[in-house]
Amino acid sequence: MEFIPFKSEHAEPITTWFRSKDEFLAWGGRVFHWPLTAESICQRSKEENLKFYVLIDDEAPVGFIEINRVSATESRLCRVAVNPDIRGKGVGRKLVEFSMQQIRQDPAVEEVSLAVFYSNTSAKRCYDSVGFEVVDKAPYFKVFDGVEWPIYQMSYKFIVK
Repeated sequence: MEFIPFKSEHAEPITTWFRSKDEFLAWGGRVFHWPLTAESICQRSKEENLKFYVLIDDEAPVGFIEINRVSATESRLCRVAVNPDIRGKGVGRKLVEFSMQQIRQDPAVEEVSLAVFYSNTSAKRCYDSVGFEVVDKAPYFKVFDGVEWPIYQMSYKFIVK
């Protein structure tokens, strides 16, 4: 598997990974609109302070991640997605590990944060296994269509030498 910067041709396959509006909301929240389009992914990829990456296997994207530089010392992992046909095979962990290696190349970054919905137990286990820890930090939920979705805020702190 190869971890590479996102290209526009990766967008269309990614749009097929969300089979319901709830799956999509758990990934895209209010950043994207349902149904997801390749154009909207490509448009967001041009925003400042955001970097998109894909994990490629057999020349096809199997994982996607957004890295958001939220401050001089913090990056945030957002919109982590794995092709549903291969979930549960460690691809999410590889995606997060590759992302952490990429972020670590900048010595100014001391912390990586993320949010994960309570209902996404497999993603929570993945982040736990990489070394993320739950932190007491707002927001504690997101609201979609009038329904509160509780979330964990998680953090990974690099050891500063």
